[in-house]
Amino acid sequence: MAEVAEDPINLSKRQLPRANCTLPVAYEIVEWDDFNLSDLQLPQWTTCKDISAIGIGFSTQLHISPLARYDLDRGIKKMRLAINLPAGSKPILAFARLVWGCNDKTRNSGLHFMELPAAHFHRLGDFVGRLIDPR
Repeated sequence: MAEVAEDPINLSKRQLPRANCTLPVAYEIVEWDDFNLSDLQLPQWTTCKDISAIGIGFSTQLHISPLARYDLDRGIKKMRLAINLPAGSKPILAFARLVWGCNDKTRNSGLHFMELPAAHFHRLGDFVGRLIDPR
């Protein structure tokens, strides 16, 4: 794919299209071997800045302690998310690993979804597609 000067959907470096949006997201840090995708127990809240079917970006500082950041970096812990799509639909529950950010140098961070159920993958893909091309 040829690189374009302006890339409104952030596709030039991505595996899948990513759309800019602001959605409320609840998150909590859990053990790596936690596979329970039920409701979050004691979540923190933030908003995302962009999303795709395989990842999510934040421009606000996530409330993560230095020890939790260390555990996230080393794969000892992961994050459980509840992504609230518009129109009152059920939140998308997902596990994610921290890919970058969330440190002293930047407020921004990026997470990659893990073991995302197919139904959630398709819901996110459809949602992103509608944001990119609302026809």
